[in-house]
Amino acid sequence: MQAKITYTIIFLIVFVLTTAGMVMMNQKYENIFKLDFSPRRTALGGASKSDSLKARIDTTKLKEQWINKVKKGGADSLSVVMGNQSTQAIISERDRQLDSLNKIKLAIAQYESKLRSKQSEFNKTSVVSKAKQDSAYARWKKEMVKTYELMDPKMAAKIIQKLNDNLAKDILFSIKQKKRAQILSEFSPETAVRLTRMR
Repeated sequence: MQAKITYTIIFLIVFVLTTAGMVMMNQKYENIFKLDFSPRRTALGGASKSDSLKARIDTTKLKEQWINKVKKGGADSLSVVMGNQSTQAIISERDRQLDSLNKIKLAIAQYESKLRSKQSEFNKTSVVSKAKQDSAYARWKKEMVKTYELMDPKMAAKIIQKLNDNLAKDILFSIKQKKRAQILSEFSPETAVRLTRMR
C-alpha cells in the first residue's frame, strides 16, 4: 500500500513538473508542439521599448489572454500526455488526480498527527518511567547508606571499593561524616583520592 502511494505521488509530481515545464516553454517560445522555438512575439506586436512604455495597455484583457493561454497550454500538454482525448476529459482526469493527491496529502497529515501523538505518549511514558527509576534508586541508596553505617568500617570499605566510582561516591557522600571518615581511613590513599575527587 505504501509503495502504491509512493509511486502515485512520484507520478503526480513528475506529471505536474513536466506539464509546468511545457507550459513555461510554450509561453517563452512561439509553439513548442510544432517545434517552433523562435522567441514569442510581445503582446504589443513588436513595438519598440519607448513605444511600449508610452502605450496604454488594458491589463484585464492581457490577464484574460494570459489565463486562456495557460489553460490552452495546459490542455495542449495534457492532450500530448494523455493522447487524443477531449479537453473536458483531460480536465476531469486532472481534477480526479488532484482530488487523489489531496486525499493522499490528507492521509499523510493524519498519519503524521498520529505519529506525533504516539511520540508524545512515548515521551510521557519515558518521563514517568525515569521518575519511577529515580525514586526506586533513591529508596535503594537510602537503605544501603543505613546498612553501611551499621557495618564495621573495614568491611564497608572493602565492599565500597568494589563498586563503580560513581555509585561509590554517591553512597559515600550520603553516609554521615564521622562514619565516612572511618570508612575512608580504611582505603588506600589512591582509592581515597579517587573517590573523594570532584566529578
